[in-house]
Amino acid sequence: MRFGTAYFSLILAAAVPVNAWAKPLSSEACVKLTDEHNRLSKSGIEKSLAQDPAVTSKKIKAELLASIERFLFIESQIRFRCPSVILPGLEIRAPAKVKVIKVIKKQSRRRGPRIPLPERKPAR
Repeated sequence: MRFGTAYFSLILAAAVPVNAWAKPLSSEACVKLTDEHNRLSKSGIEKSLAQDPAVTSKKIKAELLASIERFLFIESQIRFRCPSVILPGLEIRAPAKVKVIKVIKKQSRRRGPRIPLPERKPAR
């Protein structure tokens, strides 16, 4: 039964064209999302996220689970739809320094006489 459901959803997903581009949000919407993100982070949700999921899932209440889900949704919206806002802890990291390797090409020496190329269009 599950295979049939998965197959049907795959066919449906392939048949329906979806625009995957997320348009940037307005600055007012970004400010609202940032304020809500700050309010939720001050309530201690980040501490709940840092704990072990197996232990936390047994102790967690449905209300806290809903607020964690909302927190993650807001964070993703800010990250991908508000390019001018950088959340604390999510700063853009400088790329790691890559050690440059100098490639030394070995000169091959010619052995024997050079063979001339054949004539493409011989003169008649």
